[in-house]
Amino acid sequence: MKVMYMPQGGDGGDQWHVERHGCVTGTKFESSIGACFTSAKYNKEGEITTKERWEMGGKTWEFEGSKLVCIKDGKQSKKSRDKQITLLYEIVSDRQSEVEINDYQTAEMERGTELEPVSVELAGKKHNVAFILCGMLVSDTLPMFKFSPDAIVLDKNNAVVGGYETKSKMGKKHIQYQVDNVVPPEHLMQCLCPMAMDDSVKYWIFGHYDDRNKVNELFTTGIKKDNYNDFIQVARKVLTEFLNEADKLAQKMGGAYNA
Repeated sequence: MKVMYMPQGGDGGDQWHVERHGCVTGTKFESSIGACFTSAKYNKEGEITTKERWEMGGKTWEFEGSKLVCIKDGKQSKKSRDKQITLLYEIVSDRQSEVEINDYQTAEMERGTELEPVSVELAGKKHNVAFILCGMLVSDTLPMFKFSPDAIVLDKNNAVVGGYETKSKMGKKHIQYQVDNVVPPEHLMQCLCPMAMDDSVKYWIFGHYDDRNKVNELFTTGIKKDNYNDFIQVARKVLTEFLNEADKLAQKMGGAYNA
């Protein structure tokens, strides 16, 4: 895994945007592997009849405690494939176009960007880890697979062993995340992304920071790679196939644009 040190987003100038252009990134990782989440189902008595599930790689995955395990092996669903195809067309289109720098952010995204440094600092103190800021992580084996973390943790050999993903959404989400006390499904694949990138990554911390909450402004939880090993191995295979498919489609459509 290569670590690139540069500012992210609008502060990163053209380089950060160029590096991400036409790649699978952290926000696109879920779609690239066709991962689809289904919420748990309950009967009239409020009892769980079906646990929450993930579909990926033609397999169905459920949590047994904190471990994500395959409970069924079959064919990829149309929903999963459609998710990949939508991203496939987007990536090929990007590769055949000039880099367009679009830093549009919703109010919620702007708030998250503004509060991110505070969240990183507080989480580092809470977990007694030395978080480091960087611009991007790049896979050694899949150069078009990149991830822009909010913060990373390095070991004595400068290998990335962990990191941090932080959000700052509306107040009710802050409470919901604390009640559920797990990495939210909508952010789980993003936290798994660096683990799929390199075996050196052993854990990732998820945080939600709300400075408006005067009782508990920072919530954190996390995941360990050991609980997702089987899922990660399949995800790597699916991602490799997806990137190969993107390369072939780009060539079929006339090749990549080189400005």
